[in-house]
Amino acid sequence: MYPWISVSPVEGLRAKLPPAITVECSPGVVVDGYKAVPLPGRFLRTPDGKSEGLLGEYFANVEFAGKPAFTRIDKGLDFDWAGAGPKEGGIGGFNYSIRWTGTFTATETKTHWLAITSDDGSFLYVDDKLVADNGGTHGEVTVPAAVAMEAGKTYRLRIDYVQGGGNAAMRLGWKDPKDQSKDPSIADAVDVARKAEVAVVCIGNSATQEGEGADVADFALYGRQQELLDQVLAANPNTIVVVFGGVPVSMKPWLSRARAVVAALYPGQEGGTALAGLLLGETNFSGKLPFSYIQDRSECPGFLGYKDAALKVPYREGLFTGYRWYDSHGISPLFPFGFGLSYTSFAYSELAVARNAQGRYEATVRVTNTGKRAGDEIVQLYVEPGQALLPRPLRELKGFGRVGLQPGEAKTVSILLDERAFSYYDPAQHAWVAEPGRYVVHAAANSRDLRVQTTVTLK
Repeated sequence: MYPWISVSPVEGLRAKLPPAITVECSPGVVVDGYKAVPLPGRFLRTPDGKSEGLLGEYFANVEFAGKPAFTRIDKGLDFDWAGAGPKEGGIGGFNYSIRWTGTFTATETKTHWLAITSDDGSFLYVDDKLVADNGGTHGEVTVPAAVAMEAGKTYRLRIDYVQGGGNAAMRLGWKDPKDQSKDPSIADAVDVARKAEVAVVCIGNSATQEGEGADVADFALYGRQQELLDQVLAANPNTIVVVFGGVPVSMKPWLSRARAVVAALYPGQEGGTALAGLLLGETNFSGKLPFSYIQDRSECPGFLGYKDAALKVPYREGLFTGYRWYDSHGISPLFPFGFGLSYTSFAYSELAVARNAQGRYEATVRVTNTGKRAGDEIVQLYVEPGQALLPRPLRELKGFGRVGLQPGEAKTVSILLDERAFSYYDPAQHAWVAEPGRYVVHAAANSRDLRVQTTVTLK
């Protein structure tokens, strides 16, 4: 499903800025590859050279084993079978494999950009060398390949595709060498940035790199984005970096050189409008990170079973998921859970916890806008248990409240704590248990920025 309208960052800025301010844009690099441009069959020949296209061998197993269920010549690879499969030779929607072989003759001497897009795994070989590895069980993912070729020379191609379960798709895409002169240029982007008062660089992942059933391999920026970013930061010290995507990216090598960083995540079809309003100060930033922004997979035990070939996830962190693991093990993320800056600043005071008329615990905390801009603050309430019979996280988020404040204004924020705010589940008793004793309640700006504390004693 695609949105009926989509506003890019540059469109958002142009719509909001007056005509006297020029907004120049240079893409710099290609992130999405050439998924939508199938390699035409006229450039392909079967192994015997007699027919246009590739020879496809379709196997009713995932090992390319035995005699193919059927063979045919496919003029090009642009298939989306959903969950139905090829529907020939007794092959159903699941657990089959296909091998395409043939040749490709280069028309120009230059780097040729190819790409394989598949759901599930696929592999592209040129002259028996693996140039694109899209293996594994995943949703629709594109992996590009840059192959140096000489005009008039013929190259052997082989594409292996393995379908396990769920939807099925396989495409062989390319970038026509004649059109490569139109490709985005890092040099052009750097030139635009150097001449600008303020540069805005948008980096990160798109739905092509990550999505449901499709995970990124690591935190490195995809393609040539790191090269683009390094050169723009060197060309213009007044650079804002906007990071898209649902997972952390590697920031340590360049963070100190950026003027500002915005974690845009996946902002939706009006994301460009929202981003422009925030960058131009029409709206103040108030969002908080919904995850800890780590920089290495070794920091998180959740990665121990990441992309496991047997599709098994061990959950070895147990109760200590996310920020609970980092807090309890003394690990410092680049940015902690709940982190988020603003154009203003806030002070916390007068935290108290008491039972209300309904017998529930209610926390109140005074929040003051100590800056010069109006803004919203998200107060986070963490509960830290004392002695416990079973292992428990160092502290856990148990509530939060949002407050909007003008410069110099102060308000009291009230946050209710439910019956489980002090409890844990005891498997021996098959029940939630709140042990008597002293609990520390923190009002915090994030999981590490603990502003004020008070105690609650359960009898």
